[in-house]
Amino acid sequence: MKLAKKKFITGIDPLKEEEKDKISEEAEDSEKEEEIEGDEKDKKWIQLDAPEIKKEAVDEKVKKYILPEEGMYPKGQYIRIDAMVENTYLDQFNPKFPIIVCGFDQQESSLTFLRARIKKHRWYPKILKTKDPLIISIGWRRFQTIFSFITEDQSDRRRLVKYTPKFDFCQSIFYGPSFGLHTAFLGIQTLSEDVTHFRIAATGDVVELAQNFKIMKKLKLVGEPMKIYKNTAFIKGMFNSKNEVSKYIGAAIKTVSGIRGQIKKTVKEGPEGSFRATFEDKIQMSDLVFCRTWYPVKLSMLYNPITSYGRQRLMRTTAELRKDLNLEQPTKKDSEYKEIIREEKVFAPLFVPKVRYHKIKPIIENNGSIAL
Repeated sequence: MKLAKKKFITGIDPLKEEEKDKISEEAEDSEKEEEIEGDEKDKKWIQLDAPEIKKEAVDEKVKKYILPEEGMYPKGQYIRIDAMVENTYLDQFNPKFPIIVCGFDQQESSLTFLRARIKKHRWYPKILKTKDPLIISIGWRRFQTIFSFITEDQSDRRRLVKYTPKFDFCQSIFYGPSFGLHTAFLGIQTLSEDVTHFRIAATGDVVELAQNFKIMKKLKLVGEPMKIYKNTAFIKGMFNSKNEVSKYIGAAIKTVSGIRGQIKKTVKEGPEGSFRATFEDKIQMSDLVFCRTWYPVKLSMLYNPITSYGRQRLMRTTAELRKDLNLEQPTKKDSEYKEIIREEKVFAPLFVPKVRYHKIKPIIENNGSIAL
């Protein structure tokens, strides 16, 4: 007893070691009991699957061991499912195409906007364009939707971009069922078998879910000087009415040469929508004045689930429509390159005062380049 109360040099207490041995023995006994119970259950299921048992006996035993709340059914049994199916699907039904039956939570069945991090696949030859339809495979679902590619500025403004970067990630927003965060997906543009290049167009994962996202698009308003008074100038052509000018009083403007300014107030002179502005320096009549503005973009709500591959009507891209209908790509006259014809500038002749003329001896040419 005296030795039991003392601790050895190693710091181990003999009384605590005896308690640990008792706990380990009890745990081993409980594991053995669970193994015995599991073996008895396996024997019962093996008896149900034996071909020698009659059908009636199997049905009676199945009723005993089926637990509907846990979804347990013996192997080889058929299950009857009641589902709501559209008539168009029954008309095009083909038993050769397998039907995958799966379950969704109530949260996953609701439609919403999803913000994702997406990247164009390195082997896909084309760049993805905003507002073009894309077929994505995410979880159990396959559906067609429209992607809007965006980027975030330093001021946390989500700005719409036309195309995806070639070798970098960008953000995108699309409409579809709700999924958990960081759920991976892949996207393709067509389901046809005539694709000669790599099929997978993009890969990404879900970042955020929301009922709506605020996306802005850049809009440049252009005007030209009408009158110039030192650092003050009258600008025309940027707005169409006085009400529009009153909404932008105090807005920052800038010329092509980089001179910054500010909108002050409307003026009565000139066409409708003219205003007075002040600048850091005197501007020229040939300068164009820009005002950078932002306006919200409406997101597309397209959700077209894929029910059977190759036998469904899908939305086509603009390039595919032009190719199928033999339409030319529309062009703007202002965007076409034109030959620039510049007139030679005629400079005023050099003027020399009569007081200083007698001090210098210039060489006067026949055309009279020096005037007195």
